[in-house]
Amino acid sequence: MRILMVGLDAAGFNVETVEYKNISFTVWDVGGQDKIRPLWRHYFQNTQGLIFVVDSNDRERVGEAREELMRMLAEDELRDAVLLVFANKQVRFSIYNYSHSLQNLQVCLSHASGFSITSAGHNFLHNS
Repeated sequence: MRILMVGLDAAGFNVETVEYKNISFTVWDVGGQDKIRPLWRHYFQNTQGLIFVVDSNDRERVGEAREELMRMLAEDELRDAVLLVFANKQVRFSIYNYSHSLQNLQVCLSHASGFSITSAGHNFLHNS
């Protein structure tokens, strides 16, 4: 399974392959600076999963993140990819912060098959 991981601030480039229960996941972690984003499309082909990382504390750039995510979701090569939006840097975890992040991103729910909420050091909540 090929997974593409992107975000606005990711630096560098990394490829890791993880084996789990007879499934091989190859994760392409691609940089996200302005100059690199046009190159993302070169990694769309055969991508089955998309992880979009958002700095949840950077409220000034939520609109920019939303635009980039929606641009990617409109690509034919990603139409069948599973989407995970990873709201990073949740300083204080709460359902309000989570729902506020999703509302600000205005994620198209037609791409979601479920969701999970977690924060390091806190209880795990799940809904699908």
